[in-house]
Amino acid sequence: MVKDIVWGKASNAKIDELLKWILLNRKKFMVNGELVPKELHTDFVCYRGVLAKLMYTPYENIERWVICATKFRGTIYLCQFHETYPPPDEYFNKMSFGGFRFEQYLCSYDENIPPEPNDFDVDHHEYCCVVRSRLISERESHSLVFGAELDCCVPHFKEQPGTLSNFVELKTTKVMTNEYQYRNFLKHKLVKWWTQSYLVGVPVIYCGYKGIVTIDGPNDVYQFAFQPNQDITCKRLVEPGEFQILPEWYIKEFST
Repeated sequence: MVKDIVWGKASNAKIDELLKWILLNRKKFMVNGELVPKELHTDFVCYRGVLAKLMYTPYENIERWVICATKFRGTIYLCQFHETYPPPDEYFNKMSFGGFRFEQYLCSYDENIPPEPNDFDVDHHEYCCVVRSRLISERESHSLVFGAELDCCVPHFKEQPGTLSNFVELKTTKVMTNEYQYRNFLKHKLVKWWTQSYLVGVPVIYCGYKGIVTIDGPNDVYQFAFQPNQDITCKRLVEPGEFQILPEWYIKEFST
C-alpha cells in the first residue's frame, strides 16, 4: 500500500492553502473599523518552515535553499522552492516513512479511542494552525502571519488561551552510539527541532528512536539491557553463545 510513495519528497503546493485560509478569514485582518480590508496590515506572510530555515541559516553548512518573495499591497509573501532531485534512495525513504509510522503509533483521531497502528491512512491531511506574531529588533518591528503544520495535542489538557501550550511535536532519530554522533545530533538536528517548535510556542517534543535490528541473519543477536536509573543499552553480539535465539534445526528448515 505504501511502497510506491516517496515519503521524503517536499511539497509543491507553494503557499496556496495558506492563501485560501486568508481569503476565508479576511475579517481577522480588519483595523480601524474596515468592513472589507483591502490589505492585510501585515509585513510578512509565509509558512513556519521558511522562518525556521532563516533562523538556522547562520549555522547551516550542508543544505542549500531557495526562497522567493513577492510584495502585494504592503505585504511580502515568502515561499520556499524545492529543487528537483533524483528520487531518494531506499534507506532515506524508509527513514522518512518511519517518521509517519511513529506518529501513527502515538496518535488517535479521537481522544476517547486509543491509537490503532494498523489503521494507516496515507490520505489524511495535515493539521495546520495560523499564527500572528511579531519580530522585534532594536531598530525595527515586523508583523508576521504564518502557517505551521502540527502533529498532535494532549487531550484533556487545559491550554493557555491564544497559545499552543497543549500541542506536542513528534520526531524520530537513530540511536546514537558514540559522543561524535551525539554532538552532531545536538548541533544539526536538535537545534532545528527547537527552532521549529519555538516559533509557534510548542513546549514539548517527543523523540522516538528508530528500530536498530537491521541485519537479517539467524545468528545475529541484538542484546538490549536495562538498569534502573540508567539508559537502555543495545549491542550486537557477534558470537551470541547462550543468547542465541534460533536453534540450528529451525534454521535448516528454511535452508533446504
